[in-house]
Amino acid sequence: MLRRYPTDLAVRPATYAHSRHAGLPHPCRRRASYDFARHLCRRPVQRWRHPFATDQPIAGTTEDALYQTERYGQQFGYAFPVSRGQQYQVVLHFAEVYATQVGQRVFDVALEGTKVLDNYDIYRKVGAYTATTERFTVTVADDELNLDFSSLASAGGVDNAKISAIEVYGPSTTPTTPTAVLRLKAGGGQLSTSIGTFAADQYATGGAVFATDQPIAATQDDALYQTERYGSFTYNLPVPNGTYSVKLHFAELYWDAAGQRVFTVAAEGRPVLQAYDIVKKAGPLTATTETFPVTVTDGQLTLAFAPGAGGVDQPKVSAIEVLEATPTAVLRLKAGGDALTTSFGRFAADQFFAGGSDFATDQPIAGTQEDALYQSERYGSFLYSLPVANGTYTVKLHFAELYWDAPGQRLFDVAAEGTTVLKAYDIVQKVGPLTATTESFSVTVTDGVLSLAFAPGAGGVDQPKVSAIEVLSAGAVSPVTAARPTASPLAMGAATKLPVYSAQVKLYPNPSTDGRVTLELPAAFQGEVSYTLVSSVGTTLSQGQRTVSAGGQSVTFDFSPQLPAEGLYYLHLRAAKGQAHVKILRK
Repeated sequence: MLRRYPTDLAVRPATYAHSRHAGLPHPCRRRASYDFARHLCRRPVQRWRHPFATDQPIAGTTEDALYQTERYGQQFGYAFPVSRGQQYQVVLHFAEVYATQVGQRVFDVALEGTKVLDNYDIYRKVGAYTATTERFTVTVADDELNLDFSSLASAGGVDNAKISAIEVYGPSTTPTTPTAVLRLKAGGGQLSTSIGTFAADQYATGGAVFATDQPIAATQDDALYQTERYGSFTYNLPVPNGTYSVKLHFAELYWDAAGQRVFTVAAEGRPVLQAYDIVKKAGPLTATTETFPVTVTDGQLTLAFAPGAGGVDQPKVSAIEVLEATPTAVLRLKAGGDALTTSFGRFAADQFFAGGSDFATDQPIAGTQEDALYQSERYGSFLYSLPVANGTYTVKLHFAELYWDAPGQRLFDVAAEGTTVLKAYDIVQKVGPLTATTESFSVTVTDGVLSLAFAPGAGGVDQPKVSAIEVLSAGAVSPVTAARPTASPLAMGAATKLPVYSAQVKLYPNPSTDGRVTLELPAAFQGEVSYTLVSSVGTTLSQGQRTVSAGGQSVTFDFSPQLPAEGLYYLHLRAAKGQAHVKILRK
């Protein structure tokens, strides 16, 4: 059973689907009691919660609208009707659409009376206007799954708690478990569990082992958490090169109060857990897990457990899983066409491009059940500038030859982040005409924009084309660290030591339908402010200066002559005391 809450009730065919989209209108918003939607309003709370919405674009997702609304307040809660005694997975969706720096919004979240997020700060984790999620597993003893949000100052809260969307997965729709590459039971022998068999402890250097027979809460597999490796130690796990999801299992077997064990974990030399406190998160003798992506390039996955700065007592772990990374779609676009829902996800309408033309056909497409995905295209010499968070992605390009019927009639190149990934590519030579095919490659983004350039290239014939684009967060392909041959449009002026205030600049409307935008500038922008407008490939479109009399002043720019076409552009601002770099979406 999937219950997905973009916060108003929705019913998905075949499975009673709860979906809440926080901040949308609801019939019980102003009611103390609850009827049809009682599980959404829950009981009266001490402080009312409010809806809020923005039209600012959200990074890290193709579903901006899901994160552009929120429910916020010092205290509010949800009570979802569920089946008694069943285990559920809860997914919370967040994006910071108000705070502009760390510490401006801090709050707690409790699930079934147990705190699952303590002093949570969205901005600290991902910054502003960026989507992020938190996942938890819970067993519900009664008929209601209770979810409570609080930002009370007495508990360390600041401003208001908030939520953008909620998903609740029941037993019948819990996402498929990824394939395990390696499972180890730290500090113990081989063990068969409800999720698979864990091998006996091995590949460890340093540390000691400990075991208990105390029952462990929040799990059906007590024995998995009743042993541990503790101390300062390292695991060197032999795995093929690739991107993995590493899941660490913990339960505090010795201490009973927060602050008595605090430690750090690093994966492949990168800290993934800092000042980690098991009791603070879950309590003593209670199972909990932490999951993070890791890329391996040398055939060995290294996990180092150490006290770290501010460490107390000794690190520990109960079990380790190395799972094949399941790709998550960060962005899906249907080139040359409108939005389309397919069997493997929703593709947004064509956007973020510069150049080229669109074409469509109604001819059937072989090699796929999703004919419509391949029946449109963008063709010509063109560039996609996709706004994504920095990181390593798998890019999947979808092709079908809709016009030519013989090899050699269309040859072209594709470059990702300045590195050629397809050269003299010939769709018909690979699969024939009117037949679907895909090409996947890995690319690393360092400036917030994933650039895909389609050009004839040396020896090119006719014009490049593409039917659809997917950007996936993790894949089985080894990553390629790409470098741009020219400076990134986001990097202009970065050589100076001026503070950067990009997150504090408010830009609206964004997207802009006519090229006119208004900016609210922070106090650092007073006096002469220079600006430079550039395209997604770094071409300067406009330059000038504006005089700002006081911080917080609104400044309006009319870029309609410079932004005649839809696409992604960058505005760089520089004043005596600071600089900022903001994205403008022209639609």
